[in-house]
Amino acid sequence: MEFMEVFNAVLEVPQISNKEEFKQAIAELQIFDEVSLEKASMCFAEPISIKKLIMLAEMARQGTTGTLVERFYSAIQDNF
Repeated sequence: MEFMEVFNAVLEVPQISNKEEFKQAIAELQIFDEVSLEKASMCFAEPISIKKLIMLAEMARQGTTGTLVERFYSAIQDNF
């Protein structure tokens, strides 16, 4: 069975292209408190896919060193 036969729909989702969209997307993940959310939203530097953003946020959430915001910033920097 081919990959495309498994799914009955393909959705095109535009990239997150500005800081406000970035902040709203990470707020929806509910992993940052209000202060951390403001700091984390400063990490936006260039367009990013929602899939990649979720992956990087999860990597930061599961980390053990530094603060959540530091791990999030580091994950973004390491992947761009």
